[in-house]
Amino acid sequence: MEAGSFCCCAAHEKCKSRGVYLGSREPGCLPTTDALRPVGLTTNVDGVIHAETTNGGLILNDLGGDVLATTVNGGLHVRLDGNRWRGGGLVAKSTNGGVSVRAPDNYSAHLVAETVNGGVSIGFPATLQGKMNRNYIDTHIGQGGATLHFQTVNGGVSIHRD
Repeated sequence: MEAGSFCCCAAHEKCKSRGVYLGSREPGCLPTTDALRPVGLTTNVDGVIHAETTNGGLILNDLGGDVLATTVNGGLHVRLDGNRWRGGGLVAKSTNGGVSVRAPDNYSAHLVAETVNGGVSIGFPATLQGKMNRNYIDTHIGQGGATLHFQTVNGGVSIHRD
């Protein structure tokens, strides 16, 4: 693993049925004993972050950098802070779970949200950049910025103000 990167996974048998809370300042992968409990909701985590879980959800709070988060059979709950994304962008994907995103009123980003079986709702004024329908939106909120991509197969995507 690269210096400055963070890995949080629920690959251990006892963790597969529990959600993983991502937001710890600890570098490196969680040891087996720490993977049995959720990681604390510490803020201001920036860097290369890869988080994945099966049969459990992910909670992503106050992150930045290049972030990839995936879950199968679990939802994603994302809370954004500040006025824009710090870093390259965020890709958050769920299969069989909804995606819920909360952001401050003044947040700016390039936003892509999509679902196969569900709907997309957005509670921000948006500038249409490309395609927008019940299952897909590609837009800028605020001044635009880094791309935040939220995707699910079976579930809805909800993006609203705090």
